[in-house]
Amino acid sequence: MLTFPVPEPDPTPTGIGWLRSTVSRFANGAVHARRRAIVEDLLAGIDPAELSRPYDEHPVARLARALGFTGTAEDLRVEGVGGAAGEPRVGGVGGAAEDPRVEGVGGAAEDPRVEGVGGAAEEPRVGGVGRAAKGPRVGGAATDLRGEGTAAGVRIEGIVEDVRIAAAAYQTGDTAADEAVERLVAAFGGAHGERTAARIQLLVQACDATATLIERARTRPVDEVLRDDPPVLATRRVAPDGSIVAVPLAGRPFGEGPRACPGREHALALVEGALR
Repeated sequence: MLTFPVPEPDPTPTGIGWLRSTVSRFANGAVHARRRAIVEDLLAGIDPAELSRPYDEHPVARLARALGFTGTAEDLRVEGVGGAAGEPRVGGVGGAAEDPRVEGVGGAAEDPRVEGVGGAAEEPRVGGVGRAAKGPRVGGAATDLRGEGTAAGVRIEGIVEDVRIAAAAYQTGDTAADEAVERLVAAFGGAHGERTAARIQLLVQACDATATLIERARTRPVDEVLRDDPPVLATRRVAPDGSIVAVPLAGRPFGEGPRACPGREHALALVEGALR
């Protein structure tokens, strides 16, 4: 059933509706392929080895820094800008996958919270992590984040909090997240384009899923968590009769096929870095 199409949201010009209707996660066919290629391009610009270095902040903060965020929108212009309407071209970021939380479940393959954290035996450097002593507390508020204030008043804490708000509304489209999404758009240059949406998508889909995996892996190996207690349990698809069905992700925490999580290696690297 993973080959069934995904539900497509109605488009809106701004806010969470804009994000949902502009990312690859909620698109099908040629549109999905084009937007996924943007995500893959962003991921290609980030070395997973950098993400796996020890850190003690929320994984979204680590990803935002990897994208080039250091405080102001100007700081986001990595590897030459050249985007329209000030939309910077950023080298890339490692994110969860293509989905963020499936109906409140977070996951590794195609759903948020669980999208992008899973792990097969061959996955490098993550197989036997699960120490409880080190690593950032990511389950609660972003109180330990070290923000970098700027003239524009944008701090890394603000980015993390807005991503968390957007992640909570990613599946439902709750307009309560509209302002948070617009702040994220502004932080990434202000252009409501597919590349901006892809950057925000990577952060949103890495938010709850990666944080949950980190917390669960503090007391047991990552592979064991992915097998027995993954962050994301299911994803949603549109059945031939038009109904929305839940598709279990048991045994395939990163999904499979053309919608498999493109950020698997990056997500696992984030987990490794947090647990070091």
